[in-house]
Amino acid sequence: MLAILLTSQVFAVSVDFYDEQQSNTSITGVKLRINNDSGSPIRDAKLRYYFHKPSSAYAVDKHYLADASISVNDVNEDLAYFELRIPSVSLGYYPSMDGFSVSLHNGNWSSWDKSKDYSYQAFSTFKKNTKVVLLSGNDVVFGTAPDVQSASEPENVKISGLKFSENSWLELKNVGKSTVALSNFQLVDANNSAFSINYSL
Repeated sequence: MLAILLTSQVFAVSVDFYDEQQSNTSITGVKLRINNDSGSPIRDAKLRYYFHKPSSAYAVDKHYLADASISVNDVNEDLAYFELRIPSVSLGYYPSMDGFSVSLHNGNWSSWDKSKDYSYQAFSTFKKNTKVVLLSGNDVVFGTAPDVQSASEPENVKISGLKFSENSWLELKNVGKSTVALSNFQLVDANNSAFSINYSL
């Protein structure tokens, strides 16, 4: 019974989106609203819209945020998201039927390729968008984030073997999720002689 109740509450929360600048090739007019029909407020809410990072400067302009605060965060060199942080999302449409209003564009107002944005859908009226993610604390309430490697994920090299004897040896192991270039590593022996490592793990 509890599982059924929890499932029904999850499906009772959704995020609606449309582009109020759909015919404008230089800007995405992001309109977002939360539909909370779960029966209880959503605490410590975070609403994330994922977009491509152009090679030149870009802008995320806030137009109407109600009581939300906004930040822009990099995922990797090609992907970022803006996040609206909301202390509490009440029942019904939040912040109103009209929603939040944020725009994305290049700094020089050149063409913005909306099709590259993970969260973009070519909607001209509010419709449910599962590529916009809503969290309560660290728990995903609605939507699916892109399946990519985070920019903040560390590259880890572990020294997994070391023996101090006449025939000493050293083993390096990559325990991260991406290749690590060792060109900046040097091994220094007891006589202060340095040995460069010119390969990757």
